[in-house]
Amino acid sequence: MIDHFGGLAADVARGIGLRHDWGPQYRSAHFTGSIGWLGIADSPAFLGEPETNGCAERWIRTLKEQCLWAQLYDSVDELRQAVTTFVKTYNTQWLIGRLGHRTPKEAYQDATTTAAA
Repeated sequence: MIDHFGGLAADVARGIGLRHDWGPQYRSAHFTGSIGWLGIADSPAFLGEPETNGCAERWIRTLKEQCLWAQLYDSVDELRQAVTTFVKTYNTQWLIGRLGHRTPKEAYQDATTTAAA
C-alpha cells in the first residue's frame, strides 16, 4: 500500500481486488476488516477449485523456492530484508511469459496507462 499508493488510509486501494483461498488467516475479522478499510475487494477463490487461485499460488511457490528455502536466516529482520529484495527484483527484472515477456512492473504500468486513456 505504501509503495503503490503512498500510505495507509481509508479507501486508498479502492478498485483493487484480492484473490485468496479460504484459509483462516484470510477469513479472520482482522484481515477482512483491514482490507475493507483499505478499499480492497475481498475475492475468495471458489471452494474445491484451486486453479482459480493459481497465479497467487505459483507466486508463493516461486518466493519459497528462490528466497525462503534457498538459505537460512539469522533473524526475522534478515528474512524480511531478503523477501523485500526478492519482491523488488521479481517486479523489476523477471520476465513473465503470461505478461508477454515483460516484468510485472512493466505490465502494471501498461495496464494503468491503458486504463487511464
